Amino acid sequence: MEYIHVHKKYYCGVDLHADVMYVCVMTKAGNVVFHHEMPTDFSRLLKHLKPYLSNIAVCAESTFNWYWLADGCAKHDIPFYLGHALYMKLIHGGKTKNDRIDAKVMADLLRTGFFPPAYPYPEKMRATRDLLRRRSHFTQQHAETLRHIKTLLYQQGYMDLPATHNFSAEKIRKIFSVYKLPEDAAYSLQADLDMIRYLDTVTAKLEWRTLKNARGHDNHALVLLRSLKGLGHILSLTLLYEIHTIKRFPTVQN
Repeated sequence: MEYIHVHKKYYCGVDLHADVMYVCVMTKAGNVVFHHEMPTDFSRLLKHLKPYLSNIAVCAESTFNWYWLADGCAKHDIPFYLGHALYMKLIHGGKTKNDRIDAKVMADLLRTGFFPPAYPYPEKMRATRDLLRRRSHFTQQHAETLRHIKTLLYQQGYMDLPATHNFSAEKIRKIFSVYKLPEDAAYSLQADLDMIRYLDTVTAKLEWRTLKNARGHDNHALVLLRSLKGLGHILSLTLLYEIHTIKRFPTVQN
């Protein structure tokens, strides 16, 4: 487990939720100077942090909604640190836990040099990375739908089913439409085939968009990745966007 060491006059821990956040600001000596709940609004946060902005660091846990806070801090040149959710839980380990305590614990960990960092993925490429992750979700749905089709046919006694890996929606339709099924089972099969066709269309659009963005983000790295034997365009894109920059790893072990 690695920690970061931040030297500031003030340390701010923010416990984020969908509509509210708890904010704790403490001094280097550990004295709490601000500790309140407020709406998740950066302008409101900035207003309350104004007396401390000359020498402050802000931190938050890597939950689902940290993007706006990191981006707001970046725009106002406020040092922001993202905490590794699992490691923070292991360090804290307290039985008494609520939003007020969590905000104070984060500020305390940052102040004392025991804050376990996560990588705060920068804004420029983040949305495209999430787009690629969404594509992965749709391909999983595609596989689940295909499994349901095969389960449906197994239930009707069709055991020797053809392989359909990487087949197009139309080819899958032609393969499975020849099987005779009871009326409602056939209706269910048709619904699955329609879903596969739609998922293929959506996935293709996401792939096109991601590839287009990648050429603008780091075409040199993309070309290098594509030159590696065994890497297709999806694996190359995945490595490009999940790693972002190799410089974030200080050693080979990392």
